[in-house]
Amino acid sequence: MLLIADAGNTKTDWALLTSGSNVQHVKGKGISPYFDDDDELSAKILDIWKSLGAPEPAKVIYFGSGCLQDKMKQRVQKALENCYPASSISVDDDLTGAGISLFGNGNGLVAISGTGSNAGIISKGHIEKRVISLGYLLGDEGSGANIGFRFMKKLLSGKLSEKISKDFYQKNNYSSSGLIEKLYKSSRPQTFAASLIPLIEPYREEPDISNILTDSFQSMIDIMILPLLQERCSVPIGFCGSVASIFDKELKSTFRKNGLEIRFVKPGTIEGLISYFSAKADEA
Repeated sequence: MLLIADAGNTKTDWALLTSGSNVQHVKGKGISPYFDDDDELSAKILDIWKSLGAPEPAKVIYFGSGCLQDKMKQRVQKALENCYPASSISVDDDLTGAGISLFGNGNGLVAISGTGSNAGIISKGHIEKRVISLGYLLGDEGSGANIGFRFMKKLLSGKLSEKISKDFYQKNNYSSSGLIEKLYKSSRPQTFAASLIPLIEPYREEPDISNILTDSFQSMIDIMILPLLQERCSVPIGFCGSVASIFDKELKSTFRKNGLEIRFVKPGTIEGLISYFSAKADEA
């Protein structure tokens, strides 16, 4: 048996592959070694083991947000080993997982647009060049957090149309003071900001919101995408992530204005990872 995980700040997709084409899916809580302490990491993984109700897998392959740095990767590795002591365990970052999901053993520019954002060039299953991920405080352009923060800033400073402002507050039972309090009391402000995406989406055709989306995606192009394409200008471009999927039209339009075409947009990576590792198992 093989257990695959695609872990983000908001949610984690788990897939247990058994003999033949049998796949068991479980959705779990978001996992981040930057925000979860050791007990929380182990507890979240243990919850999944209980949900699966299966024997210990022979191998666990984990791709997760925050797992680029060795220190963070080792914390996740240890938590997995506590739950699966007899399993062979592999831990890598979420960008590598997204790249494999989109391009397999091929080459491409892979970008993530979910709660956070990231981008890199993948070649034969390995990220050979990546932008420096600065996180939600200094970066994450084109992400749900970035779009959410931009929206709140304009909303709270009175720079959105009266139509959007009144409608948003009334429909979602928010006040300006309540929204500020919710943000600043949140233990994960980036997750709260990204949680506004479904509430923002109904206004996507309004010029104020369209401009927020375009500005965020353009910043991503300028800061993440173009520097990567200077070295590998001919590679296909693919996106993974809920925000890329929701705002597919706006994302592709902004890229076209920069002379760029996006080949793939997928809401998540787990299905592509299942296909890739199932094929590898069949070849073995």
